[in-house]
Amino acid sequence: MLQSAALDLQQGKTSQPAAQRRRQLVSTLRVLQELHCLTTNTLNKLTLSGPDGEQQDSSSTLDATATSVCRVCGHQHCCSAPSAQQLQDAAVQLNKGLSEWRSSAPEHIKDLISSEQSSAQHFAGARQQQLEAETAANMEAAAAAQLPAQACNALQEVVSQLRAIESCVLFQAQLLQQAAAVSAGTGYSSSNFAYSSTPFSSWLKVHREPQVAAAIQAAMDRRLTSSSSRPCYMVWGASIGWLALYAALTHSSWSVVGIELLPVLVQVAQHMAQAAGLTGVSFDCGDLLASDLSNVGVLLLTEQCWDDQLIAKAAAKVQAELPAGSVVIDYTGSMGRAGLASSFSTAVSEEQGTIGLAKSRGHEE
Repeated sequence: MLQSAALDLQQGKTSQPAAQRRRQLVSTLRVLQELHCLTTNTLNKLTLSGPDGEQQDSSSTLDATATSVCRVCGHQHCCSAPSAQQLQDAAVQLNKGLSEWRSSAPEHIKDLISSEQSSAQHFAGARQQQLEAETAANMEAAAAAQLPAQACNALQEVVSQLRAIESCVLFQAQLLQQAAAVSAGTGYSSSNFAYSSTPFSSWLKVHREPQVAAAIQAAMDRRLTSSSSRPCYMVWGASIGWLALYAALTHSSWSVVGIELLPVLVQVAQHMAQAAGLTGVSFDCGDLLASDLSNVGVLLLTEQCWDDQLIAKAAAKVQAELPAGSVVIDYTGSMGRAGLASSFSTAVSEEQGTIGLAKSRGHEE
């Protein structure tokens, strides 16, 4: 079995040379990584959770460094070149995570994950189908928006690389470790650092809803006439760049700024922007409550998992500092519930539920 093989490699119970043992450990870890991610995705889809009602996550002792090509997923992120010990630590955590998820699964689900190899084959196929469906939906949306061919190709490459990075066990380990450290250092609750992503097709649907699109255009035009710099589209909680990169690829005349508190996420986003040749987008590593809103025409909040305290502070900052006539887009309507005054509010929904609510703060006199 893969787990016992990994354990033998970790404990050195083999006569193989160190270099060969390391290569085999990397290969084994890749397979375990896929099992870990696929098992997690499957349990999530079946609305399963751990014993305490929350997702059970693995962690590691990896440190975030400058971006480099990952030995596990083959893509560029902040893993540096992992040492044999780091790979071993990650493999141990994967084994532990797999066992925890199995123990929390109901009996009627355990058959689905009883065999690592059959599960990997089954869920790898399912994941590939999901990614292909996302690509098709993205390209259809891009065509409807009349994106240039170069932007469509860049979008496809960005999404492909970000999907691979978010599934990498070393990236996940760093994210968990850094989120815990930043939470402890800032006093923000851990729920504020939950990771999620939105498909391009869903993002575009919100922005192309007629009332939203008209308000966005008016807000950006207003900022253009009242400032010498390009109007700003800002994302609070930019993660690894998803939403800010969508905006930069779709609207090259905008200045796009992503605000993100976790350096490991900012480094990925910055690398992706550079690799895609996007000069109109930047990512700032810092607290959203300290961001400059003076030239923001559109503010997008990724507040699905923010706690009430952060939502209240964010709403107060928007009310006090965002220019009149600007548009605020959030996922859950939290700004309205927190008391943000607006001249209109409209919801844009998909089959799975609301994916965006847009509000205008009212027009300048």
